[in-house]
Amino acid sequence: MKLKQHFIIHKLKIFGKNTPEFNSLDEYNKTLFKKCEETFDRNPLHKPLKTVRELFILDIAALLPLPVKQFNVISWKKRKVDHVGQVFLDRKHSYFLSPEYCNRMVYIVLSSDIVELLNLDHTPIITFPRDYCTAYQGNIDWINLIPQIIRRPHSLKNLPLFTLFPDFLQEFIKTADSALIKEYLYALKELVKTISLDDSINLLAKASKLDLKSANDIVAIKDQL
Repeated sequence: MKLKQHFIIHKLKIFGKNTPEFNSLDEYNKTLFKKCEETFDRNPLHKPLKTVRELFILDIAALLPLPVKQFNVISWKKRKVDHVGQVFLDRKHSYFLSPEYCNRMVYIVLSSDIVELLNLDHTPIITFPRDYCTAYQGNIDWINLIPQIIRRPHSLKNLPLFTLFPDFLQEFIKTADSALIKEYLYALKELVKTISLDDSINLLAKASKLDLKSANDIVAIKDQL
């Protein structure tokens, strides 16, 4: 029964509603072969006159030239930053901005390798490398957030940035007062301008072991190493 149903459906696809009657499978195959020959005649691309390579060369010759000026293939998305400065691209990717952008609309510009966040007037805010992870990941540019952390130095202890600190430096910060934490944050702000964030944090750890109290003294030891 199923074979008969498939046969009827196949005939309707090939011949349409005016399907001729066939008394044998051989008769059906001969009519079908004739139908294929007619289709070949209507579509010259299916004729065995040229090889695939020859047809491909003809296609290339018909293509328009590429633009002289190189451009990136990008897509734009408009999103609202939430009350903690986080903006979601989708359920698995989010980006953190400084508190001044909370509850504001921004543009997210996506390319193959970067994610750029812009104001509505198209002025750039910050750029992140694009990741293609399948699990949730929040992207934070700690270097640009350091000035905001300095305003509330004790908030450092509750931020993911704090987990990047060596254990000795964490204990040092936990027992320090606001003024001393600010000095270390000011030093971190200056250090990341010339060396990586990881190297800057390691230098802060060395400064804490030397019991340095001034941002200038902390930055100065970079030149001594």
